[in-house]
Amino acid sequence: SVLGIDGNADLLSAAEGRCPECRFEKSDLECLSLTPAAYDGIWSSFTAAYFVNFEMTFAHWSSFLKPAAWVCVIDADDLLGHKPLSESTERKIAAFYEEAAINGRYDFRMGGKIGSVLSGQGFRVTSVTLDDQELSFDGPASADIVQAWKNRFARMGGLQAFFGNEFPTFQDEFIQCISARDHRSFCSVVCSIGIRT
Repeated sequence: SVLGIDGNADLLSAAEGRCPECRFEKSDLECLSLTPAAYDGIWSSFTAAYFVNFEMTFAHWSSFLKPAAWVCVIDADDLLGHKPLSESTERKIAAFYEEAAINGRYDFRMGGKIGSVLSGQGFRVTSVTLDDQELSFDGPASADIVQAWKNRFARMGGLQAFFGNEFPTFQDEFIQCISARDHRSFCSVVCSIGIRT
């Protein structure tokens, strides 16, 4: 028995079409109102980073879990951490990460923090780094991956606003970086699985 939750009605509609056997609700994940201690587990993929105070958010989510429960939380750490980029671009990325976190929009370092957040709520945690051909790979990106990054950048309004008039130059440099033979990714996609007994 699965309950799927999202704040986007279009995504919920798509999910309903794929999984008619599940139940879906439109809700804000930050202020969920569910039956306490009613659920066996939580699966969350690429969501935690939107809550820069994920400790508080996850403590709230945990209140809906039974005493013996499982969680699986997946997120990226250092999404834009790729080389070779110029030192000035790397500094600008670091400043963007900091600005996004300070303003409560996104934590670009969340992947590396999830395990300790789960442990803090009494879960025994195993964290593994996943193979991810789009976000964390070395060598030149395929045409499909380059297009996926261009699509991602088109959705990243905060990044566009931060770079302002320099955004097209940044995007071109980043695409050249991930297309280069000597490209290296420092981004990791981390899956943290917690068991509470």
